[in-house]
Amino acid sequence: MINQTDNYRKPKQPSSWLVSLICAGFMAALASPLVAQNVQKVSASVTTNIWKDIGASERIDLSGRLHMLSQRIAASTCSLEAGVDADISKGIMAGSAAEMDRIMDALTNGNPLMKIIGAEDDPRVMASINRVNDNWQPVRAVLADLHANGTSAEGLSAVRDWNVPYFEFAQLLVSEIAAEYANPADLLQRDAILVDLAGRQRMRTQKMLKQACETLLGRTKADELTQTVGVFERTLDALLNGAPQVGISKAPTPGLDASLRAIDADWQQIKPVMVTITQGGTLTSGSQTALMLRLNELLIKSNGVVTMYTKHAKNAY
Repeated sequence: MINQTDNYRKPKQPSSWLVSLICAGFMAALASPLVAQNVQKVSASVTTNIWKDIGASERIDLSGRLHMLSQRIAASTCSLEAGVDADISKGIMAGSAAEMDRIMDALTNGNPLMKIIGAEDDPRVMASINRVNDNWQPVRAVLADLHANGTSAEGLSAVRDWNVPYFEFAQLLVSEIAAEYANPADLLQRDAILVDLAGRQRMRTQKMLKQACETLLGRTKADELTQTVGVFERTLDALLNGAPQVGISKAPTPGLDASLRAIDADWQQIKPVMVTITQGGTLTSGSQTALMLRLNELLIKSNGVVTMYTKHAKNAY
């Protein structure tokens, strides 16, 4: 068991490749802002054991799920409003809310079954967790009401108002956790970014679904969906083929390569529908349901990729 008073996992000064990643201007959305301080040198064997023992990569993975779930909840409530298969939309909404509860508890108190060992003891990370949770709890009751009693203008508006600030708080939490738990070794820090990038991709599957729904309802401009589509494609290319100019290596294992290529193949089937929406086209209710199901299938595959990156980070050293 690791002594929780140890400072081995305190944030470190970013290495030169990370500075390049942030400063190069290559898709700012690709870079997780790993803020770092208080450098301490420890042996590679000790840092590797800490990475494995306290669930560092799992914490990055799980915190990254929160901003994905915020988009998934917003997409499902938008689908309810648009009249897209109420049973599926409600099921996704309720399941996402329950998963968010489990993650918040695990990040706060630890959960060995989720490979999170020990309660969070860093004041800065804990403050960020509390900020996310304080923002979550009021809308949690709203979602329960929507699920039990059906849509209401007030409830749908509350979810929309909650979505953007929560998303920003959740992204900050990912950055705080990545900075706190990333090892001082460049390779391990690089893996932390890859876990985060893969996590952002699964989030974008749901963000695109939300934006597609809102565009079809005439609530937002198609430009927002076009931007998210572009970032998703460029990030997928970077993960699959590498972006050495900003320190991103190509898929490090045959399994990851195959999984990313499968995602790319699915995406090529989904993209024409996105183009139709961004160009002002409309979809039938059945087509909207099909899009929701296809993007949720893509989410499942993307979750698998994050898990593979997480295991790679733990086993590569």
